[in-house]
Amino acid sequence: MAKKKQQSLVRLIKSRTWRLNNLYHIRPKEGSSLIPFRLNWAQKELYDGMWNRAIVLKARQLGVTTFYSILFLDDCLFNPNREAGIIADTRENAEEIFRTKVKDVWDSVARDIPALRDLIYSTIRLESEQGKRLIFSNGSAFRVSTSMRSGTLSQLLITEYGKICAKEPEKAREVRTGSIETLPRDALLAIESTAMGNEGDFFTKCRDAELDTLSKRTLTTMDYKFFFFPWYREKAYTLDTSARVPPDVEDYFEKQSKELSRKFSETQKAWYAKKVAELGEDVKREYPTTAKEAFEQSIEGAYLSRHLQTAYLEQRISTIPYIRSLPVHTSWDLGINDTTCIWFFQVHQDCVRFIDYYENADEGLSHYVNVLKTKDYRYGKNLAPHDIEVRDFTIGKTRKEFAREQGLIFETVPRPNDVMDKIESVRNLFPQFYFDENKCARGLTCLKNYRKEWDDKNGCYKNRPLHNWASHGFDALSTCSLGFEAGYLAIKQLQDVAVATYDVFK
Repeated sequence: MAKKKQQSLVRLIKSRTWRLNNLYHIRPKEGSSLIPFRLNWAQKELYDGMWNRAIVLKARQLGVTTFYSILFLDDCLFNPNREAGIIADTRENAEEIFRTKVKDVWDSVARDIPALRDLIYSTIRLESEQGKRLIFSNGSAFRVSTSMRSGTLSQLLITEYGKICAKEPEKAREVRTGSIETLPRDALLAIESTAMGNEGDFFTKCRDAELDTLSKRTLTTMDYKFFFFPWYREKAYTLDTSARVPPDVEDYFEKQSKELSRKFSETQKAWYAKKVAELGEDVKREYPTTAKEAFEQSIEGAYLSRHLQTAYLEQRISTIPYIRSLPVHTSWDLGINDTTCIWFFQVHQDCVRFIDYYENADEGLSHYVNVLKTKDYRYGKNLAPHDIEVRDFTIGKTRKEFAREQGLIFETVPRPNDVMDKIESVRNLFPQFYFDENKCARGLTCLKNYRKEWDDKNGCYKNRPLHNWASHGFDALSTCSLGFEAGYLAIKQLQDVAVATYDVFK
């Protein structure tokens, strides 16, 4: 009888689907006691749609990390010589994942089926625990860390990759080049995260994978399969209908209902309204309704986050036409062997209207002079930062002198005392800024991503900006705001248009 029971158990554990739904226990969202693990709707979708490479954009608390932790542990236990790994965004999160989603799960394998538990433990033993790594008697191992460059992994999960890309670009580069690139072709790679801004490797991978899905392109083993899990598919995300739903949230759902061709229940609206009250605009990042919406939200630590949100709400970022009766002024950030950025703007009554933006790199000043000539604008003031006065030894004169010889007259904006003075200058004038959403798209992306530098050691933002690709677009905008402070331009300038207008290229 005992032999037949054991044979029956052996037959059961040959099925991975049965094992995933019967062998493992996890910690619930609330409470400390372990509960049996069962695949929820999101986990089942990942399991049924398994692919060599998966990228998952999701709402919070859907169990994606838990699913891959148990899938990897199961593979290590029932297949010899497997090496599984999880990369977390912080050391604290790595420790938490290892303790609650790996070690605790191993310690409670088949806890409700003693005979099966004894059978597994007699076959597979834990040989050693080294830091955040379990090594089993069948030659398999499972580790959790913040980076993995050494060793050959058969499975890898990267959690909160969007946060890594946004806060720590160098670490993201290390993950991309040092961890992902060392995986063998047949390895299972999964990347999951909430969104953090519309730049970086996570955004790029999601965008490309989503386009492949929409175009129904046949994927290769090197392509990522896109999974998007919005909040409204989770049944738990509902609230008593007696809760009040504000008019702006009702308007939001009316718009989403039309775009998605779906109806949201009153209980879903009530739950979402509470999240809006708690999180503000960040709700669209933490609990996205659409993939596009998730990436449109401002990233943490961004200096202009609140100002840009207000500009969108006030419809100051839309279609801004060129007024031919007004001069077009330019403000610059000049790069030496680096990026040069130009904002094109007009002053109308009490508004500063940014109608165009241009950016390029590794080009001489002559290139940018020619760009201005090709645009059908009547130019006014051209504002440049203080470093335009620096002598360029390759041409034997300052760039301001060189530009004048080519017909471009610059006004030099005084250097601010401190970088925060520059930031405050932009913030103070921002309520009067209007942007053309299409022509200034790249510049707006720079403004959204101009942020504080992240201090990985102390787990907080430093009180200084991160110098990266977004800095140049912001610095060019600050040239504009500092130009107003210096008196080169004045708000409510319409009555002086006839006097101020001139074209340096005529």
